[in-house]
Amino acid sequence: MLTIENPAPASTSSVVTRISQGFDGSTEVLRQTRLMEAMKTQYRADQQLKFLHLQAETESLLQQLQAIKQQRQADANEVLVEASPH
Repeated sequence: MLTIENPAPASTSSVVTRISQGFDGSTEVLRQTRLMEAMKTQYRADQQLKFLHLQAETESLLQQLQAIKQQRQADANEVLVEASPH
């Protein structure tokens, strides 16, 4: 009986390297691979920067909301004190 095992997935660069070894244009293929990897890294950095900005904005809005709640509570307490008989 013949058993076929699935090999572990190869990275893009390793596949391109193996393919390029059999072609004359190996330098061009490797250059394109490096360019693609650099673009992926830049994309990840851009997404991480956007996430950090959103996280900071969320924290700021949460602090503003908490301040508003505290002010409303203080105002409500003041109204109760003024309305209570002396």
